[in-house]
Amino acid sequence: MRRLGLIGLAWFVAMAGLVMSPSSVGTKVQAQGAAGGASAGSGRLRGGPTGTVKTVLRGTNLPVDGLMVQLISHRTSIRTTVYTNELGQYEFPVLETGDYVLRVPRPMEFKRYVNESVHIDGATRLPEIVMERITNGLFLPPTKDILAQLSGAEWLANMPGTAQEKRLFTNSCTNSCHGGDRPFMQKFSPGDWVK
Repeated sequence: MRRLGLIGLAWFVAMAGLVMSPSSVGTKVQAQGAAGGASAGSGRLRGGPTGTVKTVLRGTNLPVDGLMVQLISHRTSIRTTVYTNELGQYEFPVLETGDYVLRVPRPMEFKRYVNESVHIDGATRLPEIVMERITNGLFLPPTKDILAQLSGAEWLANMPGTAQEKRLFTNSCTNSCHGGDRPFMQKFSPGDWVK
C-alpha cells in the first residue's frame, strides 16, 4: 500500500512538472529575486569566484538549478565543486590565485561545457555559462556521452524486468566489487565472456 502511495506521489510530481510552462518558471524566479532570494548581498555566500548558469528554452532565458560546476587548478589539479541554486547562481569558496579549468562535469541533458583557462583572483566574476540542451524532447537519447553519466540506480531504473529480477541483479552484481552500471559498460562478445 505504501508503494502505491509513493507511485501516486511520483506521478503527481511528474504531471505538475509537465504542466508548468516556461513563463510560470520565469515568474517564479522573478518573484524569488524580488523577495530577496539567494542574492549576492544575502550573506550566505562563500567569498570566492561567482557566476550563473542559464539555458534558453523557446527564446526565454531560464536559470539552471542543481547543476554541478567545477574549477580545476592548473597548478595542483585539485577539483572544487559547487552546485547552482534555484536562480542559477553558484559561488566557490576562496581559492588560491591562479589559472583554472571551469567546467560542468555532469551536464546530463545539456551539451558539455568546458572553459580551459580562467584566471581566479579573489571574488572573480566568472563568465556566464549558457547550457545548450541536447534535445527538446521528453526523453534523452541513449548517446555514449549521456550513458557514461548515469549512476547505478539510474541504470537499474532503466532496465527491463520485474522488481524481483532487478533485486536478483542487484544482489548478484552490485553488492560486491562494482556498481550496477559496470556490466552495461562492458563491450564483450559471448566468446569474450567465456575467456
